[in-house]
Amino acid sequence: MKCFCCGKEYSYCPNCPKDKDKDASIYTMFDSERCKKIFGILVAQSLGKKTNEESLAELRSLNVTSDENFKESIKNHIQLIFDSVEEDVAVSVDENEEEVEAPTTEPHTVFRRKNKYKRIVNVLGDD
Repeated sequence: MKCFCCGKEYSYCPNCPKDKDKDASIYTMFDSERCKKIFGILVAQSLGKKTNEESLAELRSLNVTSDENFKESIKNHIQLIFDSVEEDVAVSVDENEEEVEAPTTEPHTVFRRKNKYKRIVNVLGDD
């Protein structure tokens, strides 16, 4: 099996004695609980249930870095979260200013929200 998040090869057999006590909700798709948590954070962010700031804080609590060995789509999504939070600080504008040009990076969608930008990316991208 390959982990859906990092791509690492692992074995899991829910009927085998060595794996019978392992949580099937983790090991049927992921090689570790950490990978499952990381994937859950990215899905929640993509669905708008978490902000970039919340997602970044949770990723950092798991000691995730943007240069870790993840599948390419996962790595890109993590990098977008890291970049967008830094970008939010950099693009804050005076509230009296009328227009701000939004950065564009296709195929990602960019939204303006309270003078900050939020990027959404498909977490299930092709790898």
